[in-house]
Amino acid sequence: MQVSGRGQQTLVVKTEEGVVDPQVKNRGPCPVCKQYLPKLKLGPFLKHRHHCKGDMSQMEVSCLPPGRHINSRLSIKKHSCPLCSRVFGQADNLKAHLLIHAGNKPYVCCQCDKRFVQKGGLTRHQRIHTGERPYECSQCNKCFAQSSVLKRHQIIHTGEKPYKCSLCYKRFTRKGGLITHQRIHTGEKPYECRQCDKSFTQKYHLATHQRIHAGDRPYVCRQCNKCFTQKKHLTRHLRIHTGEKHYECSQCDKRFGQRFDLTRHLRTHSGEKPYACSQCDKHFTQAYSVVQHQRIHTGERPYECKQCYKRFVGKSDLTKHERIHSNEKPYKCGQCNKCFADSSTLAKHRRIHSGERPYECSQCDKCFVRKDALARHRLTHTGEKS
Repeated sequence: MQVSGRGQQTLVVKTEEGVVDPQVKNRGPCPVCKQYLPKLKLGPFLKHRHHCKGDMSQMEVSCLPPGRHINSRLSIKKHSCPLCSRVFGQADNLKAHLLIHAGNKPYVCCQCDKRFVQKGGLTRHQRIHTGERPYECSQCNKCFAQSSVLKRHQIIHTGEKPYKCSLCYKRFTRKGGLITHQRIHTGEKPYECRQCDKSFTQKYHLATHQRIHAGDRPYVCRQCNKCFTQKKHLTRHLRIHTGEKHYECSQCDKRFGQRFDLTRHLRTHSGEKPYACSQCDKHFTQAYSVVQHQRIHTGERPYECKQCYKRFVGKSDLTKHERIHSNEKPYKCGQCNKCFADSSTLAKHRRIHSGERPYECSQCDKCFVRKDALARHRLTHTGEKS
């Protein structure tokens, strides 16, 4: 049987006793499995003989490309990258991969000047600008720009999670998800920023981080033109304008626009402070509060205002300060439409309408709207003149 064509069909070639071509008989049987392969030409026969392990009663011949069987050189990864030890089946793929290490990206997007190592990467990227989504799910008609994304999506319908972590038995739909998850157990952070040596477990997190150095903020709020490095930050910011609050406290019915705000608030009920300072043993409800607190000991103030060069311990302090220069007041009272520069000031203002006075004096039971007002009042009991 002659092997030809570029399809994915697999042909089965069986030996037939007594029907051996004289030329085949002259070249002899396979020295490993001891069988004649009269349907194979000399080239595929030599490849079979090279890879035969002695357990082949019948030979599967793959038709891609023509004349090659399943154990051809194309199925064996033998081209190794000398820089990262990654292995490729073809020399062309290795050459394309080496361009990544060299920093050579010859394919340029004409709309945003982004560069790519391979032409296929540029083609996929251009679908962002054109909006083209050629790959459609047959079950829900959802469309995708890449075939690999469609394959991942289709697992949603089957519910299949074939990749399991050997340490905690958590399951994943994608092998990449399992590999990323396992870095939690190993502590591996293979993606390192060349500018500040900070490391990350995922390539996406590194790309997001590098926008800090580049000053790139591609996500823009259409209402106030504020820009963000990440889409999720823009989504959270938009809730300031809409007043949307999805997350409700089960103990006091207070609502929050972000999940981590609810998590932080719940600790006020439980009294939990899981994060401790290593130098003074002070405890905090949030991890970033410890980081900011430790700057008191080190004197570090990494956040600088570009207009007046004032420096701050925390990024949120800098953000609030910058609103002095921009006169931005994104927090609006729903009852009197008065606007404020930060959420805490708005929260204090709302107590005027609600009549809430959460700060109570322990000596005379008098209550106050603000904590600093309670502190001033306490001086009347102590007689202290600050």
